[in-house]
Amino acid sequence: MVPPINTFDYVVANMVFMDIPDYLPALRNCIISLKRNGGLIFSLLHPCFEESGSAWEKKGVVEVRDYFRERAVPQSYGQFIHRSLSTYLNSVIQEGCTLQRVIEPQLDKTIAELHHAERYWSVPGYIVIYATRAN
Repeated sequence: MVPPINTFDYVVANMVFMDIPDYLPALRNCIISLKRNGGLIFSLLHPCFEESGSAWEKKGVVEVRDYFRERAVPQSYGQFIHRSLSTYLNSVIQEGCTLQRVIEPQLDKTIAELHHAERYWSVPGYIVIYATRAN
């Protein structure tokens, strides 16, 4: 199937690219479907801080191990593919986009405490990237 070209003002890919072993064709299709100066917004599990909230409860820290090796990480249901943050950001740039904004959402402290989710007040669990198509 051929993606629509120069069609959309915005494309949103919410928690998608990390679940695709060969994500570059999907990223390319999102970008070529954008009009010139169109926006790509995508979110991921934060690749720098992947350890679960339950691990935070036991240790009070997030550990980073084997960061630079691309690999499948088992989940309760299925898996996601760990890639470095620079892999995603450089792919967006190499595919003809200009980075506009990178957001690491922080959970409000009161809400985090109420739901025993202090990890998400202290360390981001997700990252949101906004880029625009340059050509």
